[in-house]
Amino acid sequence: MSRKLLTILLVLSISVVAMGADNSKFAQDDGLSGSNNTIIQKQKTGTYDNDAYTLIQKQIGDIYSVSTKGTINQNSPGNWRTGHQTLAGTAITALIKQSGNWQTATQTIKGKGITAKIIQSNKENTATQTVRGIDHEAYITQAGREGEATQTINGGMQPENFEKNSWNYAEIIQDRRSRKAKATQTITGFANEALIEQTGTSNTATQTIIGQQNIAETRQEGSNNCANTVIDADGIDNEVYIAQKGYFNCMDVTVTEGDCGLSIANVVRTKQAGSENEGTIEIDGSIGNRVTLNQPSTNGALNIGTIDISGSDNNKVKLLQKGRSNEGTINLVGCNDCGYGNNSTQGNNVLLKQIGVGNTGTVNVTDTSFSTVKLIQKGDGLVGNIDIVGELHAVEIVIQ
Repeated sequence: MSRKLLTILLVLSISVVAMGADNSKFAQDDGLSGSNNTIIQKQKTGTYDNDAYTLIQKQIGDIYSVSTKGTINQNSPGNWRTGHQTLAGTAITALIKQSGNWQTATQTIKGKGITAKIIQSNKENTATQTVRGIDHEAYITQAGREGEATQTINGGMQPENFEKNSWNYAEIIQDRRSRKAKATQTITGFANEALIEQTGTSNTATQTIIGQQNIAETRQEGSNNCANTVIDADGIDNEVYIAQKGYFNCMDVTVTEGDCGLSIANVVRTKQAGSENEGTIEIDGSIGNRVTLNQPSTNGALNIGTIDISGSDNNKVKLLQKGRSNEGTINLVGCNDCGYGNNSTQGNNVLLKQIGVGNTGTVNVTDTSFSTVKLIQKGDGLVGNIDIVGELHAVEIVIQ
């Protein structure tokens, strides 16, 4: 069957069904017909190269399409599947649903109050969502095989652009049938929320935050998973939460000043339950952050936790470990050519607490001042060390 191209000017409701090989569908709402339009595109039994496109973007003056619904439904058995939706307007609802064989779904969102969903299952999935504007909701759900999901909430790098990209919610869910799944979220703006949830093995979650009062959360359950979160330049009053459960997981959080400005008053709370996990938090050129790295499993073992603070002032830092044969390290280092002010790394409050057997705790303080350092160890076969180079520190060591 030859490739078909259907161009449709919507008035009320359009439904398009394509079957067979090398199918292609294109539906367009040019905004001239007002509101409450519906687009439904279905591909049920197609083989090989099936493509579906939805375009809802025409603007007349300040008016975009309003209350339009667009659906691309590509069910199994399928084969090569591609779904694209471009959405600009208000109160638009968009859905791409794909099942079977190679799948690619893309949604581009601009305007206000748009809800966009991508649902993929079975075989090698790729989903991408790009969000600009206010009060959007973006969801990606993947179940089965090589899932890869990317979400971008993009308001520009300058603080004056942050509020143009605000109050959005982005969510990626990848279930245990996905192995080596990758989820990436980039947030630039104000008061946005992002969630990545993964179950299974060898999955990777990456979140980057630039802006103010954003919330980023990662949840992983299984083994050999990795979570990476960065709060970059001009990151103010953001919240980061990471929870991992299982074995051989890794976690890395970085709070940095970047090239444009300081990261201030951010909250980072991380938890790794299980054994042989490794967690690292790095704070560089930042002020007034509250950071916790918690490895709380009483039956856990061989966990490694590290917190590095450089050129940063007035941070409150906790590293908590339970179990046996764990290693905990906090490094507090001054810096003459990075960070804030004179970069003396001062006024920090540091706690390393370990409960269990055979744990090792180390706190290194170099070229800093006016910080409070506490090392608490409870159990047997413990090794504790505090090494200080600097002045006017309050130091406490408790071994029970």
